Amino acid sequence: MTDQRADGGRVTILDIARATGVSKSSVSRFLDERGRASNSEAARLVRRVASELGYVRDVSAANLRRGSTGTIGVIVPRLTDTVMAMLYEALVRAASGRQLFTVVATTDDDPEANRQAVDRLLARGVDGLVLATTRIGDGFARHLADRGVPFVLALRTDGVHPSSVGDDRLGGFLATRHLIDLGHRRIGLISGPLDASNAVGRVEGYHQ
Repeated sequence: MTDQRADGGRVTILDIARATGVSKSSVSRFLDERGRASNSEAARLVRRVASELGYVRDVSAANLRRGSTGTIGVIVPRLTDTVMAMLYEALVRAASGRQLFTVVATTDDDPEANRQAVDRLLARGVDGLVLATTRIGDGFARHLADRGVPFVLALRTDGVHPSSVGDDRLGGFLATRHLIDLGHRRIGLISGPLDASNAVGRVEGYHQ
């Protein structure tokens, strides 16, 4: 099976329309994966012929017509961090279920690298951003909001903008309490950067 015609060109919706006798607009609608699939005789014919011809939908062209790329940019400090990797995998699954694509950038928790990653993703036309790199008081989230960039903060929050975070204070408390219950009294804490809300929460829970 191939997505090229005998003359070497890519199989298009027009080719399928000619092969099935169905209008081009109807073919486009029947092959649009975003909505509920039609089960009409014409729709089944179109999908069968498209499969036989090896048609591959040109997502970039379709998104260009809609003024959207269907892409979400995700920025994390690093993917070697298990929590960050799990976050990204969950975002991939959620996006895929909505016919969206995700692309990730890592910054090693460097503020300048974070700004560069945002600019590069926006230059590539992502529809929105998920940021797991927010720092308390850096004002970057406000800068994005002022620019009208759609975004949500994850794992860390600035206390102002939309965020999806865990209860880090409770986590710090429960971890410390567990060690105390085991009889330990000299308990150290590696919190992470103290300008990150999740680290601050863990420290507060540790001292609670």
